[in-house]
Amino acid sequence: MLVWSLSIAGDTISWNMKGTFCLLVLCGAIFAQSPPSITLHPVDAVVKQQGAIHMFHCNATNAVMIRWSHNGRVFVPDDGRQLLPNNSLRIINVDVSTTGLYACRATNNVGTVTSRPASLQLAWLNGTVQQTQPVLKRLAGDTLELSCGDYNSLPAATVTWSKRDGLNLQSPNLGDNVVSSVRPGTLYFRSLASSHSGIYQCLVTNSMTTNNLQRTYTLEVNNTQTIHPEPKVASPPSGVVVNSGDTASFQCITVGSPLPTINWSRIVQGNDNLLADNIRQNSVNFVLSVVNVQPADAGDYICNASNGVGQLVASLRIRDAPVLISIPANNTHSVRFGDDLQLSCMANGTLFDSLMWYRNGVQLESSDHVLLEPLGRLIIRNTSTVRDSGVFQCYAENAAGFASHDVLVDVFTVPPSFTLGLRDTVVFEGDPLVLRCQAVGAPPPSYTWHRGSITLDNTNGYDTSVPGMLKTTDVSRDQGGMYNCSVFSVDNGISVGRNSSSARVFVIHPTVFVATAARQLAKQAGYNITLPCSVTSDQSTTVSYSWIHDDQLVLLDQRVTINNGDLFISVLRSNDAGRYTCVVNTRVNASLDAQPRVLYSNVSILTVSGNPVPPGRPVITAIEQTSVLVEWPYDGDSRLISHFEVERREFGVSDWTTVATVGALNTTQVNSSNLFPFTTYQFRVLSVNSNDVSSPSLESELVVTREAAPTTKPLNVKATENNYTAIVIVWEHPPLRLADGSGRNGIIVSYEVTYTPVGGSEDTTVRINTINNLTMLTITGLEQRQVYRVSVAAINSQGKGPATVLRLPTMGAVTVTEDDEKFHEQSWFIVVMVLVAVAIVGCIVIMAACVVRSARHNKSHEGKYNVEGIKDGHITTGVLNKDVVEDYENRRSAHLMKYSHSLSKQYRSNASLITDNVTVETQSNAASTLPAPPYIPPPSFDSVGHVSSLSTIDRPVVSRGGSSWNNFVIAESDVFEEACSSIEKPPLESDSDECDGQHSSVSTSNKCATFV
Repeated sequence: MLVWSLSIAGDTISWNMKGTFCLLVLCGAIFAQSPPSITLHPVDAVVKQQGAIHMFHCNATNAVMIRWSHNGRVFVPDDGRQLLPNNSLRIINVDVSTTGLYACRATNNVGTVTSRPASLQLAWLNGTVQQTQPVLKRLAGDTLELSCGDYNSLPAATVTWSKRDGLNLQSPNLGDNVVSSVRPGTLYFRSLASSHSGIYQCLVTNSMTTNNLQRTYTLEVNNTQTIHPEPKVASPPSGVVVNSGDTASFQCITVGSPLPTINWSRIVQGNDNLLADNIRQNSVNFVLSVVNVQPADAGDYICNASNGVGQLVASLRIRDAPVLISIPANNTHSVRFGDDLQLSCMANGTLFDSLMWYRNGVQLESSDHVLLEPLGRLIIRNTSTVRDSGVFQCYAENAAGFASHDVLVDVFTVPPSFTLGLRDTVVFEGDPLVLRCQAVGAPPPSYTWHRGSITLDNTNGYDTSVPGMLKTTDVSRDQGGMYNCSVFSVDNGISVGRNSSSARVFVIHPTVFVATAARQLAKQAGYNITLPCSVTSDQSTTVSYSWIHDDQLVLLDQRVTINNGDLFISVLRSNDAGRYTCVVNTRVNASLDAQPRVLYSNVSILTVSGNPVPPGRPVITAIEQTSVLVEWPYDGDSRLISHFEVERREFGVSDWTTVATVGALNTTQVNSSNLFPFTTYQFRVLSVNSNDVSSPSLESELVVTREAAPTTKPLNVKATENNYTAIVIVWEHPPLRLADGSGRNGIIVSYEVTYTPVGGSEDTTVRINTINNLTMLTITGLEQRQVYRVSVAAINSQGKGPATVLRLPTMGAVTVTEDDEKFHEQSWFIVVMVLVAVAIVGCIVIMAACVVRSARHNKSHEGKYNVEGIKDGHITTGVLNKDVVEDYENRRSAHLMKYSHSLSKQYRSNASLITDNVTVETQSNAASTLPAPPYIPPPSFDSVGHVSSLSTIDRPVVSRGGSSWNNFVIAESDVFEEACSSIEKPPLESDSDECDGQHSSVSTSNKCATFV
């Protein structure tokens, strides 16, 4: 006997082989190029009893060896589980420990495949059937269900109902009143009768066990009374799932009185249809059977029960063996080490239990490395040769069958190779050292670094945290030498390959400044200057110099030169001022991998003094109403000046004035504000330093600020003519500008005239364009004797300005100025009103005193009037009778009425002569030519000691028709003096003729008195 040991896919297997024939077979298969294939799968088995022997059979092609697994674990055959030469597995003594799932695995040098798992189980029967039930007493006509209880059985149990009289209740001879369920366990009595009384027994058995389960019922049916229970379904049909070719059964049991009848139909495309030929109805046990089920038989079946019970629906589903679809096109799939592997597999079938993936016979489960998607796609992340190479199986199974597909996956490796090797390097002492080497491979290579025989890592001052990079800071001379970069790849402990790259590192003395220019330098323009710069360097290097002036490379010429690093500038100019930096470039003489070293000296600031250069001509932009942006170029060195001064003038009006000071190093622009709108300006700029002020720049182009709405009112607005229905208004343009800065602010394009009757609510607006400088408007269609509020405002392109407002009347109206209307708002008016109020209160007090005094006087002068007059130049007093004064007042009132009538006629005659072109002033002149009121001589007397010319009548307070008589003062009026002199007076009755022709209110004659 030979004992062989073979290592395949990480497992070491030992087995016994008889003779040399098996060895030859093994040697012929060990070099196979395709995976094995299972040709015979083990099948499920149920063993009758413990201790029995059972055989599982399995065959495979292209297999080196076949192994068996129990519940997913490969086991080594022993005396209890023997591997036979034909690869079958024999289990000698079947017990609980040996039951489970068994699968055979076929292996060769390519990989391993597994068979479907076959189950091994022991037959058994158990439950709660073994018991005697109490006596059941029922009335005739009632319904009853007898249950056999709960039980479990493998294989499926057989249930038999019997009656103690020997009657087999499974026989159809009982009629349709006693029905046994198709699913064994329940006996239905649809309508009890006395003949149903007796003892009933349920017996549960299976074909592979010797034990059984029993339950006994005693039934007594009382026939003296009959009941009629409501018809119903006692056992409705339920859905069935079967394999193609099997028989499906539906049972629909009804009970009640009267007993419902049953018939079956099938729903096809939404309609009830007749049953097919392979469908049978059993009227005894109410079973519908579908034999030799085919896919066309799947669907819904209807149990139609009469007596109002209704319809009950049960479905038939057919289970098909799965068929794999969407499988890889090739049976071999290659993937690079570290890449992701994706395989797809989908099963086409109904009711298959699961879809699983196996690798080399081991079922895969989801993890960070393995992703199993619901639709059957398998993803292996970051593949490894040892771990992920092999045979992958897609496996689907249901009760109707199974299907599988094998794919050979080859995860190939790539030995490491350099894409960037080391090169000889020169580094300056004190500088950082950085070496790089890059390699590729599968799996990705790892790096190690050495200097000679010394391993370099973070323990001795080197940083190797970045793969392919070696770094150290502040390199010293003793760190020069030969450096080595080694790479290697390992797959699960197995070396894939190695490689290395070497180079020499030279550490040399650094370049160092020994002389540089001072930080601050000052020189007068026109002189020469030297800026020093010298270094020490390693003998193996070459040093070159250059200079930078204000971030620009200094261009050398006859005036500017470099000698051994020193910068020489002759005849300094103002633009030579600025920041200077010496740049030293060090190169290694040998042809080594060394980057040039560049050193920068400290910055030196050179100041060149002299008169400032005038700025360039300003440019004006961003023109607004009251501001502009002033910008100017400056060709000089702004560091030589302290600031710029910006000057402005109003062209043709004012002289130059400084309006802004701008720091020279900040900007060459300024925003000039506080300008007048629509005004012409010019700007210029001067540069200033501590020595002097430059000449002004060229003057800017004339610039006109943008227009703004007017801020002044039209001037001298007045009416030149008016009549009853029209007014002619004239005015002057607003001033260009006033002292406070307000003005037209643009070109006046029109005027807006608004007028409305005083007290009215609606304005009438007229827009007048300033064509031919027009500033006049005739307003027609006005109301007679009406005062209008008129406003005039100027308008330019930016809007309307403030308005001049006044009151203008049509002919015959009394005017009130705008200021009169608002006078009550003035403080002086308030003061005056307070004074007037005080005066009124004083007058009331005085009048009260006078009333008291007058009352006393009336008692002594009742019916008489004291008269005061002038006689011979002296004031004298006298007394007139009351009837004389009343007679005078009556005559005077009558004559005044006649005068008013004649005056009205004459005024209307004059008004008809006034046209629209007659002005208000002309109307006033016409009114002044009207006749004065007639002169009525006052009463007079000539008695010794009395005067004949009166000026005051002191009237006592007496009752006259409910009114009071008060002091009456004769007014002296120049107007009436003129009127009296120009009007011929009609003769009046008088007590004395000496007063005829007299008209003065206070006459120098002592013979007349005038009353008004």
